[in-house]
Amino acid sequence: MTAPALVRPPLFARLDARGVRRGLAAGAAWGLVVGAGLITIEARRCGVICFDDAALTLLASITLGFVSIGPLAALGRPTRPIQS
Repeated sequence: MTAPALVRPPLFARLDARGVRRGLAAGAAWGLVVGAGLITIEARRCGVICFDDAALTLLASITLGFVSIGPLAALGRPTRPIQS
């Protein structure tokens, strides 16, 4: 069981330019959706949109999307082709 684990390349060796772009796009999309949802909830609760709070919420959501979802999208592809 340990021999295949020793032969497998580390995660950062599998990262290429397409993976980085995929991770940034997925993180930004996730952050925009979550940020828009949080801004909508706050606007419905208050009755008005505070632009400084909305900008901070959106910035935080996109940043957290890059950090949390980005690596999953960038490195979450199979290492070998799927055989059917």
